[in-house]
Amino acid sequence: MWAQSLSDIVESLAGAVLLDSGFNCDTVWRVFKKLLAPLATAETVPIEPSRELRELCDEYKFENRKPTKIKDDNNNVLTVVTVVVNGKEISETAWGTKGTSAKKRACVKLLKTLKVWSQLSSFLPLIYITS
Repeated sequence: MWAQSLSDIVESLAGAVLLDSGFNCDTVWRVFKKLLAPLATAETVPIEPSRELRELCDEYKFENRKPTKIKDDNNNVLTVVTVVVNGKEISETAWGTKGTSAKKRACVKLLKTLKVWSQLSSFLPLIYITS
């Protein structure tokens, strides 16, 4: 919840700087680089697990299937995330109260599974995963 509030604040600041600078994107970047330099760099900002999985699948030519979501009577969501590697399906599941949180957890689990498989088997290329 706090992440959404923080992103709203940053978005508002960027919009204000953009308006005040006469829609000059270079000015916005210059201001935000100074503002975020101590906080956010390519090394310190984590990649979203679903994006990391998507990029991994693109890089190694794995088939990344669309996640399956199943709701129960209490509005909990079970998400199944699946990739196909050399004709073999590898899936992980996670429960959550929202589909996005369940998907994120399932992606983290699948990334870890792929990392372990890549280290134990010639079936997969050696994969370096940040999550």
